[in-house]
Amino acid sequence: MSAFLGPVHEWMYQKIKGQEFLVQAILSLSESEGWSSGLRQEINQKCGELEQGPLEGIIDGNNIHGWLYERVACVENRLAYAVTQLLSGHEERLKSILSVFYQDGQEKGTSSSSNFDCMQVYTEITDFLLDGMPCDSAVEVQTESQDEVIWSYVGDIHEEYWKALGADAAVFYRLRAEWIKGFLFQKSFAFEQLNGLTFRISRG
Repeated sequence: MSAFLGPVHEWMYQKIKGQEFLVQAILSLSESEGWSSGLRQEINQKCGELEQGPLEGIIDGNNIHGWLYERVACVENRLAYAVTQLLSGHEERLKSILSVFYQDGQEKGTSSSSNFDCMQVYTEITDFLLDGMPCDSAVEVQTESQDEVIWSYVGDIHEEYWKALGADAAVFYRLRAEWIKGFLFQKSFAFEQLNGLTFRISRG
């Protein structure tokens, strides 16, 4: 099986698992706060679950791309469903959910080795964040230098999952921005949303 897999497949699998980690953190928050005791079972039933184990032991070797694509859709649906359900009629919970993303970004950023180069730190961020499959070309870098990186999300591949639930994908980008802020904690970079789906990292 491993002969069929390349670094890009493992890279994608780690990004998928990274988003699922956030889903699990949100579900744990919900349970600890007493928001919804049955959400974990509900989301598994409606959105499916991810298999556990090394990639080479669970992936369909005859359909590697399709298998990964299905798991991307699965974790996108799981995240959108979890957040939408928890915020329905309880917008005040968003602050706590944002904290989950910030803390995860902060933990990932602590192990980051990039402290001086915007291009390097942007690459490290994209190694964690899930934006579809590489063939989706969902991210377009407009400016890239040691001092500044500006990028946009093209076609908004995340929107469909939120729209299907009658929710606004702007919530997703608030969560993502919070994750990036956490990642950049104690680093010499500034982060801002320029307009719409365009973002910027620069030397602070």
